[in-house]
Amino acid sequence: MRALIACILAACAAAPAAGWDVSGSNRASLWAATEHGTGLAYLDRFDLRAAGDLPGGLSVDLGLRYLADQEQWDDPTIMHGIAKRYAAVRRKEVSARIGTYHAALGRGLLLNCVDEPRVKVDRDLDGLLVDAAWGGLLEGRLLTGQARQNSRPLDTTRTFSGGQVRLTPVPFLAVGAGYLRANAGGRLSDPSFGQPVEETFGPNLALSLGPVDLYGEYARRHRYGYLDPSLGWVGMDDPKGDGLYGSASLALAGLGLVAEGKRYRRLASAVNAPPACNRDGRLIGDGDDEYGFGIDGTSAPLDGLELHGNYSWARDSAGLRRWEDNFAELRWDAARTVVLTAEARARTEQWLQPDIPLKKYKGATLGATWRYRPGRSAGATFGADIFDNAYLDGPLAYRELHGEIVWAPLPWAGLSLSADRADKRLSEYDDQRDWGRAAVRIQPADNQTLNLSFGKSKGGLVCSNGFCRYEPSFKGFKADWEWRF
Repeated sequence: MRALIACILAACAAAPAAGWDVSGSNRASLWAATEHGTGLAYLDRFDLRAAGDLPGGLSVDLGLRYLADQEQWDDPTIMHGIAKRYAAVRRKEVSARIGTYHAALGRGLLLNCVDEPRVKVDRDLDGLLVDAAWGGLLEGRLLTGQARQNSRPLDTTRTFSGGQVRLTPVPFLAVGAGYLRANAGGRLSDPSFGQPVEETFGPNLALSLGPVDLYGEYARRHRYGYLDPSLGWVGMDDPKGDGLYGSASLALAGLGLVAEGKRYRRLASAVNAPPACNRDGRLIGDGDDEYGFGIDGTSAPLDGLELHGNYSWARDSAGLRRWEDNFAELRWDAARTVVLTAEARARTEQWLQPDIPLKKYKGATLGATWRYRPGRSAGATFGADIFDNAYLDGPLAYRELHGEIVWAPLPWAGLSLSADRADKRLSEYDDQRDWGRAAVRIQPADNQTLNLSFGKSKGGLVCSNGFCRYEPSFKGFKADWEWRF
Protein backbone atom coordinates (compact mmCIF):
# COMPACT_ATOMS: atom_id res chain seq x y z
CA MET A 1 0.00 0.00 0.00
CA ARG A 2 2.99 2.36 0.30
CA ALA A 3 3.18 2.40 -3.50
CA LEU A 4 -0.53 3.31 -3.67
CA ILE A 5 -0.04 6.17 -1.20
CA ALA A 6 2.96 7.46 -3.14
CA CYS A 7 1.01 7.35 -6.40
CA ILE A 8 -1.94 9.19 -4.85
CA LEU A 9 0.31 11.94 -3.47
CA ALA A 10 2.12 12.33 -6.78
CA ALA A 11 -1.15 12.40 -8.72
CA CYS A 12 -2.69 14.99 -6.40
CA ALA A 13 0.38 17.19 -6.75
CA ALA A 14 0.31 16.95 -10.55
CA ALA A 15 -3.47 17.15 -10.91
CA PRO A 16 -3.82 20.96 -11.26
CA ALA A 17 -1.34 21.03 -14.12
CA ALA A 18 -3.21 18.21 -15.85
CA GLY A 19 -6.53 20.05 -15.58
CA TRP A 20 -7.99 17.74 -12.95
CA ASP A 21 -10.25 18.83 -10.13
CA VAL A 22 -8.51 18.97 -6.75
CA SER A 23 -10.57 19.36 -3.59
CA GLY A 24 -10.25 18.66 0.09
CA SER A 25 -11.10 19.59 3.62
CA ASN A 26 -9.47 19.90 7.00
CA ARG A 27 -11.05 19.58 10.42
CA ALA A 28 -9.11 20.46 13.54
CA SER A 29 -10.53 19.95 17.04
CA LEU A 30 -9.03 20.79 20.41
CA TRP A 31 -10.36 19.96 23.88
CA ALA A 32 -8.96 21.29 27.14
CA ALA A 33 -10.50 19.53 30.15
CA THR A 34 -10.56 21.36 33.47
CA GLU A 35 -12.19 18.67 35.62
CA HIS A 36 -10.18 15.97 37.45
CA GLY A 37 -6.98 17.75 36.51
CA THR A 38 -6.13 19.47 33.24
CA GLY A 39 -6.08 17.32 30.12
CA LEU A 40 -5.50 18.21 26.49
CA ALA A 41 -6.77 16.26 23.50
CA TYR A 42 -6.83 17.06 19.81
CA LEU A 43 -7.77 15.72 16.41
CA ASP A 44 -6.75 16.90 12.96
CA ARG A 45 -8.22 15.26 9.87
CA PHE A 46 -7.05 16.32 6.42
CA ASP A 47 -8.73 14.91 3.29
CA LEU A 48 -7.30 15.37 -0.21
CA ARG A 49 -9.00 14.29 -3.44
CA ALA A 50 -8.10 14.54 -7.13
CA ALA A 51 -10.48 13.59 -9.95
CA GLY A 52 -10.09 13.73 -13.69
CA ASP A 53 -10.49 11.99 -17.04
CA LEU A 54 -8.13 9.73 -18.96
CA PRO A 55 -8.18 8.64 -22.62
CA GLY A 56 -10.56 5.83 -23.51
CA GLY A 57 -13.51 7.19 -21.55
CA LEU A 58 -11.96 6.48 -18.15
CA SER A 59 -12.48 8.71 -15.14
CA VAL A 60 -10.17 8.46 -12.14
CA ASP A 61 -10.70 9.44 -8.51
CA LEU A 62 -7.82 9.42 -6.02
CA GLY A 63 -7.87 10.31 -2.36
CA LEU A 64 -6.26 10.02 1.04
CA ARG A 65 -6.77 11.11 4.62
CA TYR A 66 -4.11 12.15 7.10
CA LEU A 67 -5.23 11.76 10.70
CA ALA A 68 -3.64 13.04 13.89
CA ASP A 69 -5.87 11.71 16.65
CA GLN A 70 -5.09 12.01 20.35
CA GLU A 71 -8.59 11.75 21.84
CA GLN A 72 -7.55 9.70 24.84
CA TRP A 73 -10.45 10.90 26.99
CA ASP A 74 -13.15 10.15 24.42
CA ASP A 75 -11.96 7.63 21.87
CA PRO A 76 -9.43 4.78 22.04
CA THR A 77 -8.07 5.74 18.62
CA ILE A 78 -4.57 7.23 18.92
CA MET A 79 -3.02 7.66 15.50
CA HIS A 80 -0.67 9.84 13.50
CA GLY A 81 -0.47 8.93 9.82
CA ILE A 82 -2.40 7.98 6.71
CA ALA A 83 -5.83 6.75 7.84
CA LYS A 84 -7.51 6.30 4.44
CA ARG A 85 -6.27 6.00 0.86
CA TYR A 86 -7.98 4.87 -2.29
CA ALA A 87 -7.78 4.84 -6.07
CA ALA A 88 -10.94 4.45 -8.14
CA VAL A 89 -11.51 4.16 -11.88
CA ARG A 90 -14.80 4.28 -13.79
CA ARG A 91 -15.77 3.58 -17.36
CA LYS A 92 -19.41 4.03 -18.29
CA GLU A 93 -21.39 1.88 -15.83
CA VAL A 94 -18.49 -0.05 -14.30
CA SER A 95 -16.30 1.22 -11.45
CA ALA A 96 -13.55 -0.31 -9.35
CA ARG A 97 -11.97 1.01 -6.17
CA ILE A 98 -8.91 -0.26 -4.32
CA GLY A 99 -8.03 0.86 -0.82
CA THR A 100 -10.46 1.95 1.88
CA TYR A 101 -14.16 2.35 1.21
CA HIS A 102 -17.60 2.43 2.84
CA ALA A 103 -20.17 -0.12 1.68
CA ALA A 104 -23.49 -1.67 2.66
CA LEU A 105 -25.39 -4.70 1.43
CA GLY A 106 -29.15 -4.25 1.42
CA ARG A 107 -30.40 -2.30 4.42
CA GLY A 108 -27.49 -3.40 6.63
CA LEU A 109 -28.63 -6.87 7.71
CA LEU A 110 -25.58 -8.40 6.00
CA LEU A 111 -23.06 -5.56 5.96
CA ASN A 112 -23.09 -1.94 7.12
CA CYS A 113 -19.71 -0.22 6.93
CA VAL A 114 -20.51 3.50 7.01
CA ASP A 115 -19.41 6.75 8.64
CA GLU A 116 -21.64 7.87 11.51
CA PRO A 117 -20.14 11.17 12.72
CA ARG A 118 -22.85 11.73 15.35
CA VAL A 119 -21.60 8.74 17.33
CA LYS A 120 -17.99 9.01 16.10
CA VAL A 121 -18.04 5.56 14.49
CA ASP A 122 -16.32 5.31 11.10
CA ARG A 123 -16.45 1.70 9.94
CA ASP A 124 -14.95 0.82 6.54
CA LEU A 125 -13.32 -1.97 4.56
CA ASP A 126 -9.75 -2.06 3.26
CA GLY A 127 -9.64 -3.99 0.01
CA LEU A 128 -11.41 -3.95 -3.36
CA LEU A 129 -14.90 -2.79 -4.41
CA VAL A 130 -16.42 -3.26 -7.88
CA ASP A 131 -19.81 -1.88 -8.95
CA ALA A 132 -21.48 -2.45 -12.32
CA ALA A 133 -24.83 -1.72 -13.99
CA TRP A 134 -26.37 -2.87 -17.24
CA GLY A 135 -28.89 -0.54 -18.86
CA GLY A 136 -30.90 0.15 -15.74
CA LEU A 137 -32.01 -3.48 -15.69
CA LEU A 138 -29.33 -5.13 -13.56
CA GLU A 139 -26.92 -3.85 -10.91
CA GLY A 140 -24.14 -5.78 -9.24
CA ARG A 141 -21.54 -5.28 -6.51
CA LEU A 142 -18.50 -7.34 -5.50
CA LEU A 143 -16.30 -6.54 -2.52
CA THR A 144 -13.51 -7.95 -0.41
CA GLY A 145 -11.35 -6.63 2.38
CA GLN A 146 -10.66 -6.46 6.10
CA ALA A 147 -12.93 -4.45 8.38
CA ARG A 148 -11.69 -1.37 10.24
CA GLN A 149 -13.28 0.98 12.75
CA ASN A 150 -12.01 4.49 13.42
CA SER A 151 -8.96 3.78 11.23
CA ARG A 152 -7.90 0.69 13.19
CA PRO A 153 -8.38 -2.98 12.18
CA LEU A 154 -11.61 -4.27 13.63
CA ASP A 155 -10.69 -7.95 13.31
CA THR A 156 -7.39 -8.98 11.69
CA THR A 157 -8.35 -12.66 11.89
CA ARG A 158 -11.07 -12.39 9.23
CA THR A 159 -11.34 -11.31 5.61
CA PHE A 160 -14.77 -10.46 4.28
CA SER A 161 -15.91 -11.14 0.71
CA GLY A 162 -19.31 -10.93 -0.92
CA GLY A 163 -21.63 -8.94 -3.08
CA GLN A 164 -25.16 -8.32 -4.21
CA VAL A 165 -27.27 -8.22 -7.38
CA ARG A 166 -30.40 -6.19 -8.07
CA LEU A 167 -32.78 -6.82 -10.97
CA THR A 168 -35.35 -4.22 -12.07
CA PRO A 169 -37.51 -5.97 -14.70
CA VAL A 170 -40.16 -3.23 -14.57
CA PRO A 171 -39.90 0.32 -13.18
CA PHE A 172 -42.02 -0.44 -10.10
CA LEU A 173 -40.34 -3.70 -9.02
CA ALA A 174 -36.78 -4.50 -7.94
CA VAL A 175 -35.61 -7.91 -6.75
CA GLY A 176 -32.19 -8.45 -5.18
CA ALA A 177 -30.03 -10.79 -3.17
CA GLY A 178 -26.84 -10.43 -1.13
CA TYR A 179 -24.09 -12.69 0.17
CA LEU A 180 -21.26 -12.09 2.64
CA ARG A 181 -18.60 -14.57 3.70
CA ALA A 182 -15.96 -14.24 6.42
CA ASN A 183 -12.80 -16.29 5.91
CA ALA A 184 -10.30 -17.30 8.56
CA GLY A 185 -7.27 -15.03 8.30
CA GLY A 186 -4.29 -13.99 10.31
CA ARG A 187 -1.71 -16.79 10.55
CA LEU A 188 -0.81 -18.50 7.27
CA SER A 189 0.33 -21.50 9.28
CA ASP A 190 -3.18 -22.10 10.58
CA PRO A 191 -4.77 -25.01 8.67
CA SER A 192 -8.08 -23.14 8.62
CA PHE A 193 -6.59 -20.08 6.90
CA GLY A 194 -8.85 -19.03 4.04
CA GLN A 195 -11.68 -21.34 5.05
CA PRO A 196 -15.17 -19.91 5.65
CA VAL A 197 -16.01 -19.31 9.31
CA GLU A 198 -19.23 -17.37 8.75
CA GLU A 199 -21.77 -16.80 5.95
CA THR A 200 -24.73 -14.47 5.68
CA PHE A 201 -27.06 -14.30 2.70
CA GLY A 202 -30.63 -13.45 1.76
CA PRO A 203 -33.04 -11.83 -0.71
CA ASN A 204 -34.70 -8.43 -0.79
CA LEU A 205 -37.61 -6.93 -2.69
CA ALA A 206 -38.77 -3.37 -3.37
CA LEU A 207 -42.19 -2.53 -4.82
CA SER A 208 -43.52 0.92 -5.76
CA LEU A 209 -47.26 1.38 -6.27
CA GLY A 210 -47.94 5.05 -6.89
CA PRO A 211 -47.58 6.86 -3.55
CA VAL A 212 -46.85 3.60 -1.69
CA ASP A 213 -43.36 2.08 -1.42
CA LEU A 214 -42.84 -1.39 0.05
CA TYR A 215 -39.53 -3.02 0.98
CA GLY A 216 -38.67 -6.37 2.54
CA GLU A 217 -35.39 -8.11 3.30
CA TYR A 218 -34.46 -11.45 4.82
CA ALA A 219 -31.01 -12.57 5.97
CA ARG A 220 -29.75 -15.98 7.06
CA ARG A 221 -26.56 -16.30 9.10
CA HIS A 222 -24.39 -19.40 9.61
CA ARG A 223 -21.29 -19.66 11.80
CA TYR A 224 -18.85 -22.54 11.48
CA GLY A 225 -15.89 -21.69 13.71
CA TYR A 226 -14.31 -19.42 16.29
CA LEU A 227 -10.76 -18.31 17.01
CA ASP A 228 -9.20 -19.83 20.13
CA PRO A 229 -6.10 -17.93 21.37
CA SER A 230 -4.18 -21.19 21.80
CA LEU A 231 -5.70 -23.63 19.31
CA GLY A 232 -6.45 -21.29 16.41
CA TRP A 233 -9.66 -21.67 14.45
CA VAL A 234 -11.90 -24.31 15.97
CA GLY A 235 -15.03 -25.74 14.35
CA MET A 236 -18.38 -25.43 16.08
CA ASP A 237 -21.99 -26.51 15.74
CA ASP A 238 -23.75 -23.98 13.53
CA PRO A 239 -25.88 -21.66 15.71
CA LYS A 240 -28.08 -20.50 12.86
CA GLY A 241 -29.39 -16.95 12.94
CA ASP A 242 -31.70 -14.93 10.76
CA GLY A 243 -33.30 -11.53 10.40
CA LEU A 244 -36.39 -10.10 8.77
CA TYR A 245 -37.02 -6.42 8.07
CA GLY A 246 -39.87 -4.71 6.25
CA SER A 247 -41.04 -1.16 5.64
CA ALA A 248 -43.99 0.59 4.03
CA SER A 249 -44.24 4.28 3.21
CA LEU A 250 -46.97 6.53 1.93
CA ALA A 251 -46.32 10.00 0.46
CA LEU A 252 -49.22 12.32 -0.38
CA ALA A 253 -49.56 16.08 -0.52
CA GLY A 254 -49.32 17.23 3.09
CA LEU A 255 -49.06 13.70 4.51
CA GLY A 256 -46.24 11.20 4.97
CA LEU A 257 -46.33 7.87 6.77
CA VAL A 258 -43.59 5.28 7.34
CA ALA A 259 -44.00 1.95 9.14
CA GLU A 260 -41.11 -0.44 9.87
CA GLY A 261 -40.92 -3.89 11.42
CA LYS A 262 -38.03 -6.11 12.51
CA ARG A 263 -37.28 -9.59 13.85
CA TYR A 264 -33.61 -10.43 14.47
CA ARG A 265 -32.22 -13.66 15.96
CA ARG A 266 -28.47 -14.28 16.38
CA LEU A 267 -27.81 -11.78 13.61
CA ALA A 268 -25.27 -9.58 15.43
CA SER A 269 -21.87 -9.54 13.74
CA ALA A 270 -18.83 -7.30 13.71
CA VAL A 271 -19.74 -5.61 10.42
CA ASN A 272 -23.53 -5.32 10.27
CA ALA A 273 -26.08 -2.94 11.79
CA PRO A 274 -29.66 -3.77 10.79
CA PRO A 275 -32.37 -1.07 10.92
CA ALA A 276 -33.31 -0.14 14.47
CA CYS A 277 -36.92 0.90 13.69
CA ASN A 278 -36.96 3.81 16.16
CA ARG A 279 -36.16 7.51 16.04
CA ASP A 280 -32.99 7.12 18.12
CA GLY A 281 -31.50 4.51 15.80
CA ARG A 282 -30.91 2.24 18.80
CA LEU A 283 -30.81 -1.56 18.62
CA ILE A 284 -31.80 -3.11 21.95
CA GLY A 285 -29.70 -6.25 21.35
CA ASP A 286 -27.39 -5.40 18.41
CA GLY A 287 -29.59 -7.63 16.25
CA ASP A 288 -28.89 -10.71 18.36
CA ASP A 289 -32.38 -11.06 19.85
CA GLU A 290 -35.10 -8.50 19.29
CA TYR A 291 -38.31 -7.79 17.47
CA GLY A 292 -40.52 -4.74 17.18
CA PHE A 293 -41.82 -1.97 14.99
CA GLY A 294 -41.86 1.79 14.49
CA ILE A 295 -44.39 4.21 12.98
CA ASP A 296 -43.54 7.75 11.86
CA GLY A 297 -45.99 10.30 10.49
CA THR A 298 -45.79 13.90 9.25
CA SER A 299 -48.76 16.08 8.36
CA ALA A 300 -49.26 19.67 7.19
CA PRO A 301 -53.01 20.25 7.68
CA LEU A 302 -52.71 24.03 7.36
CA ASP A 303 -50.35 26.40 5.64
CA GLY A 304 -47.41 26.99 7.98
CA LEU A 305 -48.38 24.22 10.39
CA GLU A 306 -46.49 20.91 10.54
CA LEU A 307 -47.24 17.98 12.87
CA HIS A 308 -44.92 15.05 13.46
CA GLY A 309 -45.42 11.92 15.52
CA ASN A 310 -43.39 8.78 16.15
CA TYR A 311 -44.05 5.58 18.08
CA SER A 312 -41.73 2.60 18.44
CA TRP A 313 -41.83 -0.61 20.43
CA ALA A 314 -39.36 -3.49 20.80
CA ARG A 315 -38.52 -6.39 23.11
CA ASP A 316 -36.44 -9.56 23.18
CA SER A 317 -37.83 -13.09 22.95
CA ALA A 318 -37.74 -13.58 26.74
CA GLY A 319 -39.42 -10.26 27.49
CA LEU A 320 -36.46 -9.13 29.63
CA ARG A 321 -35.31 -6.25 27.46
CA ARG A 322 -38.00 -3.81 26.42
CA TRP A 323 -38.30 -0.45 24.66
CA GLU A 324 -41.29 1.81 24.13
CA ASP A 325 -41.02 5.38 22.88
CA ASN A 326 -43.68 8.02 22.17
CA PHE A 327 -42.88 11.32 20.51
CA ALA A 328 -44.90 14.22 19.08
CA GLU A 329 -43.89 17.67 17.89
CA LEU A 330 -45.47 20.73 16.34
CA ARG A 331 -43.99 23.52 14.24
CA TRP A 332 -46.05 26.59 13.43
CA ASP A 333 -44.93 29.53 11.32
CA ALA A 334 -47.17 31.86 13.28
CA ALA A 335 -46.02 34.87 11.28
CA ARG A 336 -43.52 35.58 8.56
CA THR A 337 -40.86 36.17 11.20
CA VAL A 338 -41.95 33.95 14.13
CA VAL A 339 -41.74 30.15 14.44
CA LEU A 340 -43.27 28.34 17.43
CA THR A 341 -42.40 24.74 18.36
CA ALA A 342 -43.73 22.25 20.90
CA GLU A 343 -42.60 18.73 21.75
CA ALA A 344 -43.87 15.93 24.00
CA ARG A 345 -42.15 12.60 24.71
CA ALA A 346 -42.41 9.51 26.88
CA ARG A 347 -40.12 6.48 26.99
CA THR A 348 -39.64 3.21 28.88
CA GLU A 349 -36.36 1.25 28.76
CA GLN A 350 -35.99 -2.05 30.58
CA TRP A 351 -32.58 -3.70 31.05
CA LEU A 352 -31.01 -1.90 28.09
CA GLN A 353 -28.07 -0.94 30.30
CA PRO A 354 -26.52 -3.56 32.61
CA ASP A 355 -26.61 -1.32 35.70
CA ILE A 356 -30.06 0.20 35.10
CA PRO A 357 -32.96 -2.28 35.22
CA LEU A 358 -35.57 0.35 34.38
CA LYS A 359 -35.63 3.89 32.95
CA LYS A 360 -38.89 5.78 32.50
CA TYR A 361 -39.45 9.41 31.70
CA LYS A 362 -42.00 11.88 30.40
CA GLY A 363 -41.24 15.37 29.21
CA ALA A 364 -42.16 18.38 27.11
CA THR A 365 -40.40 21.34 25.48
CA LEU A 366 -41.63 24.69 24.14
CA GLY A 367 -39.67 26.96 21.83
CA ALA A 368 -39.86 30.13 19.77
CA THR A 369 -37.64 31.71 17.11
CA TRP A 370 -37.80 35.30 15.85
CA ARG A 371 -36.20 36.06 12.48
CA TYR A 372 -36.05 39.81 12.86
CA ARG A 373 -33.81 40.50 9.83
CA PRO A 374 -32.42 38.39 6.96
CA GLY A 375 -29.72 36.14 8.41
CA ARG A 376 -30.43 37.38 11.96
CA SER A 377 -32.56 35.59 14.54
CA ALA A 378 -33.13 35.00 18.23
CA GLY A 379 -34.79 32.06 19.93
CA ALA A 380 -35.27 30.07 23.11
CA THR A 381 -36.45 26.61 24.16
CA PHE A 382 -37.40 25.47 27.66
CA GLY A 383 -38.55 22.08 28.87
CA ALA A 384 -38.75 19.57 31.68
CA ASP A 385 -38.51 15.80 32.13
CA ILE A 386 -39.82 13.59 34.95
CA PHE A 387 -37.79 10.40 35.53
CA ASP A 388 -38.75 7.29 37.48
CA ASN A 389 -35.72 4.98 37.28
CA ALA A 390 -34.60 1.82 39.01
CA TYR A 391 -30.86 1.26 39.53
CA LEU A 392 -29.12 -1.76 41.00
CA ASP A 393 -28.76 0.06 44.30
CA GLY A 394 -32.42 1.15 44.42
CA PRO A 395 -35.09 3.34 42.79
CA LEU A 396 -34.59 7.01 42.00
CA ALA A 397 -37.27 9.49 40.95
CA TYR A 398 -36.19 12.98 39.94
CA ARG A 399 -37.03 15.97 37.77
CA GLU A 400 -34.82 17.72 35.28
CA LEU A 401 -35.16 21.19 33.72
CA HIS A 402 -33.38 22.25 30.57
CA GLY A 403 -33.23 25.36 28.44
CA GLU A 404 -31.35 26.98 25.59
CA ILE A 405 -31.10 30.55 24.26
CA VAL A 406 -29.71 31.17 20.78
CA TRP A 407 -28.90 34.43 19.01
CA ALA A 408 -27.55 35.03 15.52
CA PRO A 409 -26.72 38.78 15.50
CA LEU A 410 -24.98 38.48 12.12
CA PRO A 411 -25.38 36.08 9.17
CA TRP A 412 -21.91 34.69 9.87
CA ALA A 413 -22.02 34.49 13.68
CA GLY A 414 -24.18 32.83 16.32
CA LEU A 415 -24.25 32.51 20.11
CA SER A 416 -25.98 29.97 22.36
CA LEU A 417 -26.38 29.30 26.08
CA SER A 418 -27.75 25.97 27.33
CA ALA A 419 -28.29 24.53 30.80
CA ASP A 420 -29.69 21.39 32.48
CA ARG A 421 -30.49 21.00 36.17
CA ALA A 422 -31.73 17.96 38.10
CA ASP A 423 -33.29 18.18 41.53
CA LYS A 424 -31.01 15.37 42.78
CA ARG A 425 -27.48 14.21 42.23
CA LEU A 426 -27.38 11.38 39.68
CA SER A 427 -25.01 8.44 40.04
CA GLU A 428 -25.53 7.72 36.35
CA TYR A 429 -23.79 11.03 35.57
CA ASP A 430 -20.91 11.05 38.07
CA ASP A 431 -23.12 12.31 40.93
CA GLN A 432 -23.66 15.64 39.16
CA ARG A 433 -26.87 17.65 39.00
CA ASP A 434 -25.97 20.80 37.00
CA TRP A 435 -24.66 21.19 33.45
CA GLY A 436 -24.26 24.27 31.28
CA ARG A 437 -22.50 25.40 28.13
CA ALA A 438 -21.82 28.59 26.18
CA ALA A 439 -21.03 28.27 22.48
CA VAL A 440 -20.06 30.54 19.59
CA ARG A 441 -20.29 29.74 15.87
CA ILE A 442 -18.36 31.89 13.40
CA GLN A 443 -18.36 31.46 9.63
CA PRO A 444 -15.70 33.87 8.31
CA ALA A 445 -16.12 32.51 4.76
CA ASP A 446 -18.45 30.18 2.91
CA ASN A 447 -15.89 27.39 3.16
CA GLN A 448 -14.86 27.88 6.79
CA THR A 449 -16.63 27.30 10.11
CA LEU A 450 -15.32 27.83 13.64
CA ASN A 451 -17.15 26.52 16.71
CA LEU A 452 -16.07 27.41 20.26
CA SER A 453 -17.68 26.25 23.49
CA PHE A 454 -17.01 26.27 27.20
CA GLY A 455 -18.81 24.53 30.03
CA LYS A 456 -19.90 21.15 31.32
CA SER A 457 -21.69 18.51 29.22
CA LYS A 458 -23.72 15.65 30.61
CA GLY A 459 -22.51 12.79 28.44
CA GLY A 460 -24.37 9.48 28.21
CA LEU A 461 -25.33 6.98 25.54
CA VAL A 462 -25.50 8.31 21.97
CA CYS A 463 -26.99 6.22 19.11
CA SER A 464 -27.50 6.63 15.38
CA ASN A 465 -28.58 4.11 12.71
CA GLY A 466 -27.82 1.07 14.85
CA PHE A 467 -24.45 2.36 16.15
CA CYS A 468 -24.07 3.39 19.79
CA ARG A 469 -21.27 4.66 21.99
CA TYR A 470 -21.00 6.04 25.50
CA GLU A 471 -19.94 9.68 25.58
CA PRO A 472 -18.24 10.61 28.85
CA SER A 473 -19.07 13.84 30.65
CA PHE A 474 -16.76 16.75 29.91
CA LYS A 475 -15.94 20.04 31.57
CA GLY A 476 -13.70 22.52 29.84
CA PHE A 477 -13.08 24.22 26.52
CA LYS A 478 -13.71 22.90 22.98
CA ALA A 479 -12.68 24.37 19.65
CA ASP A 480 -13.54 22.98 16.24
CA TRP A 481 -12.43 24.50 12.91
CA GLU A 482 -13.36 23.15 9.49
CA TRP A 483 -12.51 24.44 6.03
CA ARG A 484 -13.05 23.12 2.54
CA PHE A 485 -11.37 23.89 -0.77
